[in-house]
Amino acid sequence: MKFTDVVPLPDLVQLISTAYTAGPVRACAFAYSFKDKQRRDCRGFSFAIAFGTHSGLNWSLWHMTATAPAERFDSLAPTFSAMGASYSIDDKFAADYVAKGAARLRAMRAQTASMVARNASEIRATMQAAYDERSRSQDYIDYQRTNYIRGEQDWISEVEGGPSITPTPGHEEHRHRRNLGGPTLRLRPLQGREP
Repeated sequence: MKFTDVVPLPDLVQLISTAYTAGPVRACAFAYSFKDKQRRDCRGFSFAIAFGTHSGLNWSLWHMTATAPAERFDSLAPTFSAMGASYSIDDKFAADYVAKGAARLRAMRAQTASMVARNASEIRATMQAAYDERSRSQDYIDYQRTNYIRGEQDWISEVEGGPSITPTPGHEEHRHRRNLGGPTLRLRPLQGREP
Protein backbone atom coordinates (compact mmCIF):
# COMPACT_ATOMS: atom_id res chain seq x y z
CA MET A 1 0.00 0.00 0.00
CA LYS A 2 1.30 3.42 -0.96
CA PHE A 3 -0.31 6.60 0.34
CA THR A 4 -0.54 9.28 -2.34
CA ASP A 5 -2.30 11.94 -0.31
CA VAL A 6 -3.03 12.35 3.43
CA VAL A 7 -5.14 15.32 4.55
CA PRO A 8 -5.57 15.89 8.32
CA LEU A 9 -8.97 17.29 9.34
CA PRO A 10 -8.34 19.44 12.47
CA ASP A 11 -11.72 21.22 12.29
CA LEU A 12 -13.53 17.87 12.42
CA VAL A 13 -11.30 16.73 15.31
CA GLN A 14 -12.17 19.88 17.25
CA LEU A 15 -15.89 19.40 16.62
CA ILE A 16 -15.86 15.72 17.66
CA SER A 17 -13.71 16.46 20.73
CA THR A 18 -16.46 18.65 22.20
CA ALA A 19 -18.67 15.54 22.55
CA TYR A 20 -16.13 12.67 22.76
CA THR A 21 -14.19 13.15 26.00
CA ALA A 22 -12.94 9.60 26.63
CA GLY A 23 -9.61 10.28 24.93
CA PRO A 24 -7.90 11.74 21.88
CA VAL A 25 -9.48 11.91 18.41
CA ARG A 26 -7.74 11.83 15.02
CA ALA A 27 -9.41 12.44 11.65
CA CYS A 28 -8.06 12.48 8.13
CA ALA A 29 -8.85 11.75 4.52
CA PHE A 30 -6.33 9.81 2.50
CA ALA A 31 -5.85 8.43 -0.98
CA TYR A 32 -3.70 5.41 -1.70
CA SER A 33 -2.81 2.73 -4.21
CA PHE A 34 -2.48 -0.99 -3.57
CA LYS A 35 -2.67 -4.41 -5.20
CA ASP A 36 -5.73 -6.58 -4.56
CA LYS A 37 -5.83 -10.37 -4.06
CA GLN A 38 -5.53 -10.97 -7.79
CA ARG A 39 -2.46 -8.68 -7.81
CA ARG A 40 -4.28 -6.00 -9.87
CA ASP A 41 -3.42 -2.32 -9.37
CA CYS A 42 -6.15 -0.57 -7.40
CA ARG A 43 -6.77 2.85 -5.92
CA GLY A 44 -8.72 3.86 -2.86
CA PHE A 45 -9.96 6.80 -0.85
CA SER A 46 -10.80 6.67 2.88
CA PHE A 47 -12.30 9.13 5.29
CA ALA A 48 -11.34 7.95 8.78
CA ILE A 49 -11.81 8.94 12.41
CA ALA A 50 -9.85 7.23 15.18
CA PHE A 51 -11.14 7.34 18.78
CA GLY A 52 -8.65 6.71 21.59
CA THR A 53 -8.70 6.40 25.36
CA HIS A 54 -6.87 8.43 27.99
CA SER A 55 -4.74 5.40 28.84
CA GLY A 56 -3.62 5.17 25.22
CA LEU A 57 -4.19 1.41 25.22
CA ASN A 58 -7.33 1.22 23.06
CA TRP A 59 -8.23 2.81 19.75
CA SER A 60 -11.25 2.29 17.52
CA LEU A 61 -11.40 3.29 13.87
CA TRP A 62 -14.50 4.44 12.03
CA HIS A 63 -14.08 4.87 8.30
CA MET A 64 -15.81 5.18 4.95
CA THR A 65 -13.74 3.67 2.16
CA ALA A 66 -14.15 3.44 -1.61
CA THR A 67 -11.81 1.33 -3.74
CA ALA A 68 -11.75 0.31 -7.40
CA PRO A 69 -9.32 -0.97 -9.99
CA ALA A 70 -6.89 1.83 -10.85
CA GLU A 71 -8.10 2.23 -14.46
CA ARG A 72 -11.74 2.67 -13.35
CA PHE A 73 -11.25 4.73 -10.17
CA ASP A 74 -11.41 8.17 -11.87
CA SER A 75 -14.62 7.29 -13.74
CA LEU A 76 -16.22 5.99 -10.51
CA ALA A 77 -15.15 9.01 -8.39
CA PRO A 78 -18.42 10.96 -9.00
CA THR A 79 -20.41 7.88 -7.90
CA PHE A 80 -18.27 7.54 -4.76
CA SER A 81 -18.79 11.24 -4.04
CA ALA A 82 -22.57 10.94 -4.42
CA MET A 83 -22.59 7.90 -2.14
CA GLY A 84 -20.61 9.76 0.52
CA ALA A 85 -22.84 12.83 0.26
CA SER A 86 -25.94 10.69 0.67
CA TYR A 87 -24.75 9.44 4.05
CA SER A 88 -26.68 10.99 6.91
CA ILE A 89 -27.35 10.22 10.53
CA ASP A 90 -30.91 9.42 11.52
CA ASP A 91 -31.53 11.99 14.25
CA LYS A 92 -34.24 9.91 15.96
CA PHE A 93 -31.96 6.85 16.01
CA ALA A 94 -29.09 8.94 17.38
CA ALA A 95 -31.30 10.48 20.09
CA ASP A 96 -32.63 7.05 21.09
CA TYR A 97 -29.11 5.65 21.14
CA VAL A 98 -27.91 8.45 23.42
CA ALA A 99 -30.96 8.05 25.71
CA LYS A 100 -30.40 4.28 26.01
CA GLY A 101 -26.73 4.85 26.74
CA ALA A 102 -27.59 7.37 29.48
CA ALA A 103 -30.10 4.93 31.00
CA ARG A 104 -27.47 2.14 30.96
CA LEU A 105 -25.00 4.49 32.61
CA ARG A 106 -27.51 5.36 35.38
CA ALA A 107 -28.24 1.66 35.95
CA MET A 108 -24.53 0.86 36.13
CA ARG A 109 -23.97 3.70 38.61
CA ALA A 110 -26.82 2.41 40.80
CA GLN A 111 -25.44 -1.13 40.61
CA THR A 112 -21.95 0.08 41.52
CA ALA A 113 -23.31 2.12 44.44
CA SER A 114 -25.22 -0.89 45.80
CA MET A 115 -22.12 -3.10 45.45
CA VAL A 116 -20.01 -0.53 47.28
CA ALA A 117 -22.62 -0.25 50.06
CA ARG A 118 -22.86 -4.05 50.37
CA ASN A 119 -19.08 -4.41 50.43
CA ALA A 120 -18.80 -1.65 53.02
CA SER A 121 -21.38 -3.42 55.19
CA GLU A 122 -19.54 -6.74 54.87
CA ILE A 123 -16.22 -5.06 55.67
CA ARG A 124 -17.72 -3.39 58.75
CA ALA A 125 -19.13 -6.73 59.96
CA THR A 126 -15.80 -8.48 59.36
CA MET A 127 -13.86 -5.75 61.14
CA GLN A 128 -16.30 -5.80 64.09
CA ALA A 129 -15.96 -9.60 64.37
CA ALA A 130 -12.17 -9.30 64.31
CA TYR A 131 -12.30 -6.56 66.95
CA ASP A 132 -14.61 -8.66 69.16
CA GLU A 133 -12.34 -11.70 68.81
CA ARG A 134 -9.28 -9.61 69.62
CA SER A 135 -11.11 -8.22 72.65
CA ARG A 136 -11.99 -11.73 73.88
CA SER A 137 -8.38 -12.84 73.36
CA GLN A 138 -7.11 -9.81 75.27
CA ASP A 139 -9.52 -10.54 78.12
CA TYR A 140 -8.20 -14.11 78.34
CA ILE A 141 -4.58 -12.92 78.23
CA ASP A 142 -5.34 -10.42 81.03
CA TYR A 143 -7.01 -13.20 83.04
CA GLN A 144 -3.99 -15.49 82.64
CA ARG A 145 -1.52 -12.70 83.52
CA THR A 146 -3.52 -11.77 86.61
CA ASN A 147 -3.63 -15.42 87.75
CA TYR A 148 0.11 -15.73 87.18
CA ILE A 149 0.75 -12.63 89.29
CA ARG A 150 -1.43 -14.11 92.07
CA GLY A 151 0.41 -17.41 91.84
CA GLU A 152 -2.61 -19.29 90.52
CA GLN A 153 -2.69 -21.55 87.50
CA ASP A 154 -5.37 -23.06 85.30
CA TRP A 155 -4.78 -26.42 83.72
CA ILE A 156 -6.81 -27.78 80.85
CA SER A 157 -7.19 -31.53 81.26
CA GLU A 158 -7.71 -32.31 77.59
CA VAL A 159 -6.64 -30.51 74.46
CA GLU A 160 -10.19 -29.95 73.24
CA GLY A 161 -13.08 -29.20 75.54
CA GLY A 162 -11.67 -30.66 78.73
CA PRO A 163 -12.62 -29.18 82.08
CA SER A 164 -10.46 -26.43 83.52
CA ILE A 165 -8.79 -27.52 86.75
CA THR A 166 -8.11 -24.69 89.15
CA PRO A 167 -6.09 -25.81 92.18
CA THR A 168 -7.08 -24.39 95.50
CA PRO A 169 -4.33 -22.74 97.57
CA GLY A 170 -2.50 -25.22 99.78
CA HIS A 171 -3.12 -28.30 97.62
CA GLU A 172 -0.06 -29.57 95.81
CA GLU A 173 -1.71 -32.47 94.08
CA HIS A 174 -4.83 -33.05 92.08
CA ARG A 175 -5.79 -36.44 90.74
CA HIS A 176 -7.99 -36.51 87.72
CA ARG A 177 -6.84 -39.55 85.81
CA ARG A 178 -10.01 -40.11 83.84
CA ASN A 179 -9.84 -36.78 81.99
CA LEU A 180 -6.05 -36.46 81.85
CA GLY A 181 -5.46 -39.97 80.65
CA GLY A 182 -2.02 -39.95 82.22
CA PRO A 183 -0.15 -40.04 85.51
CA THR A 184 -1.06 -37.96 88.52
CA LEU A 185 -0.76 -34.26 87.91
CA ARG A 186 1.28 -32.52 90.60
CA LEU A 187 0.93 -28.79 90.85
CA ARG A 188 3.37 -26.65 92.80
CA PRO A 189 2.23 -23.32 94.13
CA LEU A 190 4.32 -20.37 92.98
CA GLN A 191 6.47 -18.70 95.63
CA GLY A 192 6.48 -15.23 94.06
CA ARG A 193 4.98 -12.17 95.62
CA GLU A 194 2.24 -9.99 94.22
CA PRO A 195 3.42 -6.57 93.07
